[in-house]
Amino acid sequence: MIDFQNFKKAQYMTKRMTILKESCELNGLNINYLFGLFNYYNQKNRGRWFWQKAVFTGAIKEKYDSVNSQADELVKSLKDIDESTFNDRVKIISSLLNDLMIKMEENLGIDRSIDRNKVEGFLDANMSALIRDSLGTV
Repeated sequence: MIDFQNFKKAQYMTKRMTILKESCELNGLNINYLFGLFNYYNQKNRGRWFWQKAVFTGAIKEKYDSVNSQADELVKSLKDIDESTFNDRVKIISSLLNDLMIKMEENLGIDRSIDRNKVEGFLDANMSALIRDSLGTV
């Protein structure tokens, strides 16, 4: 786990990335799988031209928005909550994040238990560096 008092003083991006990391780990995954899944989804669902990025629609968009709003609210409330409350809210985010990943996996025809390494392989070097830099300060 994290040093909660030190974590409360971290930069915004570090807090968000740590919440996602902790949420992934509660689902038995690592954060590389999550961002690899995002990259794979973008590759499979983007438009014909290089500037046309994939957009979330329907149930995937709802799940994505829900995860983001919960994570945002948690970061904003860190000053006013204790570690136990933080852990409880991370569990809620973890459940929402798992629902999002399941919807994305269904869309992509991914079986988490079989395709884990394949999905993690879609994590690009820039995102990997961002994750490493963000989590390195906690």
